Amino acid sequence: MALPRHMTDALPLGIPVPIAGRGDMRVHDLGGDHPGPALLLLHGWNIDGPTNWANVVGDLADRRRVIVIDHHGHGNGVRPDGQFRLEHCAIDALCALDQLGVEDVIPVGYSMGGAVAQLLARRAPKRCRGMITVATAGCFNTTRSEQIQFAALSSIAAAARRTPKRALRPISERVMRIACAPYPDWVLDVVRAADAVSLLEAGAEVGRFDSRSWSATITQPTSVIVTTQDTVVSPAKQRAFAESLPNAELIELDHDHDMPLRFNRRFSDALRTAADSVVTRMDPCIPIAEHPEQSASSEASASSFSPPS
Repeated sequence: MALPRHMTDALPLGIPVPIAGRGDMRVHDLGGDHPGPALLLLHGWNIDGPTNWANVVGDLADRRRVIVIDHHGHGNGVRPDGQFRLEHCAIDALCALDQLGVEDVIPVGYSMGGAVAQLLARRAPKRCRGMITVATAGCFNTTRSEQIQFAALSSIAAAARRTPKRALRPISERVMRIACAPYPDWVLDVVRAADAVSLLEAGAEVGRFDSRSWSATITQPTSVIVTTQDTVVSPAKQRAFAESLPNAELIELDHDHDMPLRFNRRFSDALRTAADSVVTRMDPCIPIAEHPEQSASSEASASSFSPPS
């Protein structure tokens, strides 16, 4: 099953971008010559960039340059020649920006992509002028049940690298089905196209990620979008992450973790509000273009974003 038609139509054909001699990453570059930094969209675990962001790129590209990439091992990202590392995703993103000649960006990270956004902001603070996170945390592995789940995933991932592909297939299929449970049915087909070992290792990496000791060093203007009905990354974790940042504004959306994959005007409006907030705090001289369909409801304050349906 392919992506729904409205999602495939939203993105232009990606271009292959060489990444540090390790292969090509397919990059979707939209928006042209808008002023200010580009939005670098970083997808979540298992899915790819087009799947994660197709519902919102049109609205975002009306006002800013938008770059959509795939993390390595996912979608059309480079295939890692070693174990998956979130830090490598950040390095891949910087390499892609170098190849595109893009200097200033605002990383926009959903779930696992939010961890990559944090690593980018830490690694290249002058280049990452701000940050936006969605449904993410500073640490995903804090409760006893989460520790058990991530420990099991780490064991499976370690065994997967030593297992022949034919024997690995039923194991990875079961893990993928569990991981995709919050999402629409067609998402599983997207996941199956990725590198199974990389996906398992990526899940284990999410369990090891912990920015709580250094998130306060991310001083760039940040907008944190909290999904208040999230059953995957708890709202409490998301809010705790926002509180750890010295220059963050909070936007709350009454939705579950699957929000990006279901067409939702609230999400699109929230991302535009988040980007405007970051850019204004970053540089008040950068003009904020009016979106042709923007309404009064999409101008809600960043601290309590709740437009009507």
